Amino acid sequence: MAKQQEWSEDTTASWWENARHGQALNLNRAMTELESLVALAPGQQPRTPSLAETHRLREVVAEAIAALPEDDEWVFNALTVAGLSLRFVGSIIGVPKTTLARRRDAIFKQLMQELETHPEVQQWLKNRTT
Repeated sequence: MAKQQEWSEDTTASWWENARHGQALNLNRAMTELESLVALAPGQQPRTPSLAETHRLREVVAEAIAALPEDDEWVFNALTVAGLSLRFVGSIIGVPKTTLARRRDAIFKQLMQELETHPEVQQWLKNRTT
């Protein structure tokens, strides 16, 4: 049995320093509300997107998802919207879960690349960091 890593002050301190300086522990996920507040400079107020801006960004994401091939769109919706497991979706479409996991990762990568190049998303990201 593997030895369990002991908790230490160093582990907590390094996490806290990373969070304070806006470096999320996992760069592939959005920061939590607490992490984003900790990352702000003292006295700086968080920027809240307007309702219209949020609505338009949702439309952009929906358009990107709809532009996927039909099979990929179905897999994306089954895994994210319906919350089905890789094993279950794999059994439905007849592929192993590891193959489906690679396909899921490719779908997410494709969506991320498409969204990162979209002008409205770029503008939102620029405004978010200033």
